[in-house]
Amino acid sequence: MKRAMVLITALLALVALSVAQTPTGTVRGKVNDEQGKPIAGATVSFKNAENGRKYDLKTNAKGEYIQVGMQLGEYNATLIGPDGKPIFSLNGIRPDPNKDTVVDFDLAKERAAAEAQANAPQTAGGTAGNAAGQPERRPSEEQKKEMAKIDQENTKIRSLNEMLKQADAAKAANNLDQAITIMQQATVQGPDKELLWIKLAEYQSAGGKFADAVPSYQKAIALVAALPPEKQDKMKLAALHNNLGQALGKTGKPQDAIQEYTSAAQVNPANAAQYYYNLGAVLTNPGHTDEANTAFDKAIAADPNYADAYYQKGVNLLGKATVGKDGKMTAPDGTAEAFNKYLQLQPAGKYAQGAKELLGTIGAEIQTGYKTKKK
Repeated sequence: MKRAMVLITALLALVALSVAQTPTGTVRGKVNDEQGKPIAGATVSFKNAENGRKYDLKTNAKGEYIQVGMQLGEYNATLIGPDGKPIFSLNGIRPDPNKDTVVDFDLAKERAAAEAQANAPQTAGGTAGNAAGQPERRPSEEQKKEMAKIDQENTKIRSLNEMLKQADAAKAANNLDQAITIMQQATVQGPDKELLWIKLAEYQSAGGKFADAVPSYQKAIALVAALPPEKQDKMKLAALHNNLGQALGKTGKPQDAIQEYTSAAQVNPANAAQYYYNLGAVLTNPGHTDEANTAFDKAIAADPNYADAYYQKGVNLLGKATVGKDGKMTAPDGTAEAFNKYLQLQPAGKYAQGAKELLGTIGAEIQTGYKTKKK
């Protein structure tokens, strides 16, 4: 018997999972005790009144805290002492996406304000100011230096946000090289910001520079994975593994691609079928059909109704068909079953006609009962 020269063109569409970007704000502040001294090791707990999301921020030795990238919305803030006991609360705090939102806890001022309530009108607002007759406390030189560092960091973040806008505009104008250059400069200024590496990798991939995208995705994954488990965005992390797998596949590294797609499925099992299907597509294109069908089988195991996985598996199996001396084509076991299963799930699907024709090529019967349901 000899192997048939079967030319089958399969268009496999990779699903590129982009990471959605939403506006955020920066919240910072300082915590002083009733003697005006900074409270180190305290926790300022912000709870979103709309969805319950929490940010627990520890104060440093100077009593300062900061949160960059806080989700917008209305928050209630609770100051918790180093002993774990609540001390004071503020409500109705809304981070500003355009400038820093300062939320200070000065317990001396809070006490003075409470004592003055009986003799003075209560002021409106979420944060307490100086009570009447109370001198304003001025920060020490050391505190000024620390706050200057924080201001410098915030200035850098605003600059990086502007660079993100410029890069997006360059991409929209079909100038990917400029977008890549801008993001390369941004990652130098903010190497610890995963969003910058994500955008750089996306632009590099869009420009076909997959070898350059690989280390960019790897850096983004390392930064996200380094976060505490409760702060990790699992969907984002899985999408990054998926996109890194695609880049590795495009650069001729199938085994590394397998590892990344598998990681994506493990991080986000709910979307495992899609990740394994993408892996099968990446492996099929350069001709690694055995490994590809293993991936398609995993996609089917994760979602037995994933119709396209059956079709692409059948295509790969048909590529191994043989022709005998009598001219009869013999396809590997499971080929007809794969095509018929696709027709069962998608009788009017985009590959339905192709599945029927390929079944005819191997002399297999199209199973009855796979008709579009009448409405």
